[in-house]
Amino acid sequence: MMKKFSNVFLIIYTCLLLVVFLSSCSDSQDTLNNTTTETVTTEKTYKTSGTCNDTVKWKYDASTSTFSYFGTGKITNADSIVESEESYWAGIAENIRFEEGITDAEKNTFWIFDKIKSVYIPASYIGTIPKTQHIEKFIVAENNPKYSSDEYGVLFNQNKTEIIRFPKCSPIEFYEIPEGVTNISNDAFKESKNLKNVTVPESLEGILSATFKESSVYLNPQNWEEDVFYVGDCLVEVDRETKAENIVIREGTRKIEAYAFSWCDNVKSITIPDSVEVIGPQAFVSCSSLEKVYIGSGVKDMSGSPFDFEIEGLPCSKLKSIDVSDNNEHFRSVDGVLFSKDMAKLIQYPYGKTQKEYTVPDSVTFIYPGAFRYCNGLTKLIIGKGITFIDFIMLYGNDNIETVVLPDTLTKLDAGAFKYSGIKYIDIPDSVTYLGSEAMTGCSRLETINIGKGVSYIDNCAIGSDVLKAVNVDRENKYFTSENGVLYNKDKTELCIYPVNAEGKVYRIPDSVKVIRPGAIGNSNYLEKIYVGEQTEKIGNGNFYGYKNEYYDDCRTQTTYEIYYDGTESEWNKLFESEYGREDIDKTKIHFS
Repeated sequence: MMKKFSNVFLIIYTCLLLVVFLSSCSDSQDTLNNTTTETVTTEKTYKTSGTCNDTVKWKYDASTSTFSYFGTGKITNADSIVESEESYWAGIAENIRFEEGITDAEKNTFWIFDKIKSVYIPASYIGTIPKTQHIEKFIVAENNPKYSSDEYGVLFNQNKTEIIRFPKCSPIEFYEIPEGVTNISNDAFKESKNLKNVTVPESLEGILSATFKESSVYLNPQNWEEDVFYVGDCLVEVDRETKAENIVIREGTRKIEAYAFSWCDNVKSITIPDSVEVIGPQAFVSCSSLEKVYIGSGVKDMSGSPFDFEIEGLPCSKLKSIDVSDNNEHFRSVDGVLFSKDMAKLIQYPYGKTQKEYTVPDSVTFIYPGAFRYCNGLTKLIIGKGITFIDFIMLYGNDNIETVVLPDTLTKLDAGAFKYSGIKYIDIPDSVTYLGSEAMTGCSRLETINIGKGVSYIDNCAIGSDVLKAVNVDRENKYFTSENGVLYNKDKTELCIYPVNAEGKVYRIPDSVKVIRPGAIGNSNYLEKIYVGEQTEKIGNGNFYGYKNEYYDDCRTQTTYEIYYDGTESEWNKLFESEYGREDIDKTKIHFS
């Protein structure tokens, strides 16, 4: 009986294996024949509302394709939506709406939205506007205190004086910037897709080259002419790689923007038509090959010298002539030098002009900052009688200048008047009463200064030169005196300047001196010994050592002579204005009585 049951089980088992095998063969054949089995899926249900934080929630309205934020305060944690099922709506929403009560949003709030066409900003919203990828228009509530928008959906500040953002995907191809706009934020037109041209109002103060750099306006070939980029009637930029040597600005241009020609190394001449009214600051800075500029009759505003530079840039070292139309009512040129029409202002002396001596006309009452900087053809400059003060770095980088003749009308030298120039000696006329900070510092060749009888004030940092031999003072001066080229106040109670290149191996500070001014005596090329009497009551900072480079403390040099003090170390330490001024001195050079 048991054997019979086993045989039956074996037959059944064999049949089952055969069925499984045949089924497997059938599936394999279906695969080979590219047949598929039908599958059924169930559509997922997504929530239409959720929470960003404790005070802000979101909701999606499918009928208007609008994703809204409501509640109070700032939208935070909005990017957490991307990690949840609610992110589905961010992929299809076409409108974003901040409801009243929302005041601000994190900058990455919109980053997961792919199809947004409009953003509504309520009166309560005063925060920054998050960046959007496909925006076509901004809609701002009329009573918003910070923002506004126009009929084209452009985002402005509240009073429409600044364009904050032009919608990237706005369908319009031409936009007229409204009159009254004075400023455009740097990335306002960045990555605009369809805009081809804009016009700019006269109220606009300036256009930076970066404003349209990554926009369709910049890429539109109609806005370029001979490597020159125009926006409306403004010349914004010249391609730095241009091979053009002679550029004629197109007629109808009203303004040349700041830095427009900067670093165009191949340009040799520029012709400015009569239509141009404004030339922006530093418009021609660092044009290393520029030799000649012609200015038409219409220019009335240069906003300072367009050839001067501030922190960044180089002089137009080959510029020989700046010519102005005889019909220009605001400017003129004389022998290639640029003046105001009435000759009261000298704006620019050409950097590459080769004459050795130049006399500023007596009609000039003001010389623009930088007018003579890096003008290395000059060796002698005579200042006309119209100048009464000089308070800027007038000869900076002018290494070849040797002599500056000052008029008897001059009353003040201030604020680095001749700083970093190559002057060798200078006579300060009796009319001058004031020598201000850094009036003659960094002058690498300055050997002698002659001070007239009228000077009543000399700043501690007024004079400085590594080769200064002597400061001489007129005997009739009531405030200062000099002895062997060393400068003192009149009664010699203050040591003002001991020239670094004064000859002599030994210097004994006079017994009358009670105060050594800051920086009065640094290193010396000749001194071996200096004696400080016990009558000294105060020593300012910056004495008894020097600098190889005044910009870097780590370039401080050691004391070059032995110091002998008629007192104790404790008394010596009490003389200094600060520990800093004392600690910088080489202690091994100090000897106490």
